[in-house]
Amino acid sequence: MVPGLIGTLHFQCGGRAEVERQLRDHHEVELPSGVEWLENATPAAVRDAPIDGCDVACPEPRSKRELLAPRCPTWVEFGFPSTDRHYVFPAPDLGFNGALRLWEQAMQAMAQARSTEIERRGR
Repeated sequence: MVPGLIGTLHFQCGGRAEVERQLRDHHEVELPSGVEWLENATPAAVRDAPIDGCDVACPEPRSKRELLAPRCPTWVEFGFPSTDRHYVFPAPDLGFNGALRLWEQAMQAMAQARSTEIERRGR
């Protein structure tokens, strides 16, 4: 997955410059030049975020999801607390297993959205 938009709340992780430094220093990763950033965004900035063409969004908290849903209805709840998903067994959010879990949830959300669109079209 290639991010199109990254948002940090309340300047967590130090904002864009610090996130980019940590990705570079600890993971040898550079984000693509076209990635948009929102730092400590207002609800209006989230609502107007440049997400057109995104396949899936991972907005948190729920209030942000409701602002984005009209333009990107496929989303994965990510973070704590979880309002819509509850797990019987441990479900990692961090590290390699957390990345695999996020990928699995994104693929499932996109498959569900595709099935819903096919049903809506009557095929």
